[in-house]
Amino acid sequence: MSPLPQGLSQYLGGLNRYILRQCLSVMVFVTGALTAAVWLAQSLKLVDLIVNRGLSAEVFLYLAILILPRFLDIVVPIGVFIAVLFVFNRLITESELVVMRAAGMSPFTLAKPVLELAEIAWLILMVMSIWLLPASNREFKDLQFEIRNRFVSSLLQEGSFTTISDKLTI
Repeated sequence: MSPLPQGLSQYLGGLNRYILRQCLSVMVFVTGALTAAVWLAQSLKLVDLIVNRGLSAEVFLYLAILILPRFLDIVVPIGVFIAVLFVFNRLITESELVVMRAAGMSPFTLAKPVLELAEIAWLILMVMSIWLLPASNREFKDLQFEIRNRFVSSLLQEGSFTTISDKLTI
């Protein structure tokens, strides 16, 4: 049996859900923003494939999506860290944390939502690291190899001249 009265126990559970919900929403926002920034910078390197190899926009988007798990593997822990700092800083500045401590919440009780958030992030990272990241890397390398081979075969066509530069014709 819990040492706290039933009503207070449910109230503290509601506060834990409140803190977890705040942390999750900030984590999703920060992770999305950081991923978008890094993805944009890295996908610009793939624009070379469109310009020089004549790829379609669909293939470009597919390649850009395949590189996303690499960044999420790094960005999710950063998003969790920033979310926890942001939420607890806001709780302190709005004196909500003082009220929670005065209501009898122990430091461990306050850490419970953070530990649950860390567990959620850990599960996401494990799924990504074990299954999604190797699969996307393999598919990206295979598609990149196919694109390069297709480009070489389009250069060498029987009965036609292909100008590579001003001084080189095949």
